[in-house]
Amino acid sequence: MVENSARDQRTSSKQPLRHEFLQACYSAVVCYCLTSWVVVFGVMLGAGFVEPGPLLRLEEDDFMSRFAMSDGQWYKSIVENGYAYHPTKRSNVAFFPAYPLLAAGLKHLTGCRTELALLLVANICFFASLVLLYLYVGCRFPNGPANLAEFAMYSLALWPNAFFFRMAYSESLFLFLTILALFGMARQWRIGAIAAIVGLATATRPVGVGLIVPLVLHLAERAPTVWGFARTFLWAVPVCCWGLLAYVGFQWWYFEDPWVFTRTQAFWRERPPVEWWERVIDLACLEPIRSVFDPSSPCYWDRAWEGNNPVFNGRVVNVCFFLLACVAVLAGMWRGKLTTKETALAWMLLLIPYATRGHEMCLASASRFAAVVFPVNLLLGIFFARFPLGVSLGLMGVSGFLMGAYAAMFAAGRGFF
Repeated sequence: MVENSARDQRTSSKQPLRHEFLQACYSAVVCYCLTSWVVVFGVMLGAGFVEPGPLLRLEEDDFMSRFAMSDGQWYKSIVENGYAYHPTKRSNVAFFPAYPLLAAGLKHLTGCRTELALLLVANICFFASLVLLYLYVGCRFPNGPANLAEFAMYSLALWPNAFFFRMAYSESLFLFLTILALFGMARQWRIGAIAAIVGLATATRPVGVGLIVPLVLHLAERAPTVWGFARTFLWAVPVCCWGLLAYVGFQWWYFEDPWVFTRTQAFWRERPPVEWWERVIDLACLEPIRSVFDPSSPCYWDRAWEGNNPVFNGRVVNVCFFLLACVAVLAGMWRGKLTTKETALAWMLLLIPYATRGHEMCLASASRFAAVVFPVNLLLGIFFARFPLGVSLGLMGVSGFLMGAYAAMFAAGRGFF
């Protein structure tokens, strides 16, 4: 009798979890299908009707290749030819290995073309991210507003630069690992498992090291004593870096230089570098942001070849959505809507690219980097859930329109990266 009762209790506890997962999958399917056609339609317009830009450099100019522009071509070269380093020009060692390795494995198993393998990995990871975000919202806000999880999902899927989640880019994989790491913390998974996830994120993008800060905060919450925290910290942090360390070790073995991935960054810049002290002052004074609107600066938005309409100019878009994400995080801190770990993660993902490459790159790709800061989508979900439905749908419709337009310009090689 006791055994049967325990079995019934375990079965009943699994039912809500199974139901929640199925509901998350159903909602993710609907969200993915309703929003992704906007990107596909945008790419069709970009390929057929938008004047080609200077970044339209493809070996095979077909519809699928338009989803693999810019960085996608670098990932394609890694999958097909492996890593290479050239001391005097841009090299594909700048791109971390987790994403192209997954695509290479899929290509080997299925025999599909490289672009398709890259797109499948990206889109599968994005769909999985939507499922995880739904589950994470349910875990974080069990008594939150109705449809909060759905609104958070749609705010993520319709973020104007979210078209990159459907492209041959590593953003989807990194987003999935980021949500998975915080989901594991919320569910009190084993520290070793969470650290391994963080380590894989460091093999996906350099900014993955920012996930170490939320994990350290999580260790501090769970540790019963200072000694217990220190003991766990000493082994967990190296595990968090296993992906980065493995990539550094590979470069040391293959190129006899463990830092070639940093050296090649010197060839990705919009303006010359400055002395470290001048960089610190510029960053503190928000010079990379101000320079986009300074006619005397090389970063001035109207000098770029993206176009002279600020709404569709990549440099203006990067600044605007980077600032929007920062303001959202500040508002979440002020209103107490974000946990300490979510706040730390958001600032790490925003400030690491700003501090390391914001000056030389004129904040290029800042809005793409901001798209993976999913705590912002938690806040947007709360915002949309509390507004009248018509207002929320209208705002998401505008965001979706911009996403389709930016996807079209990206597919035409007009500088959205």
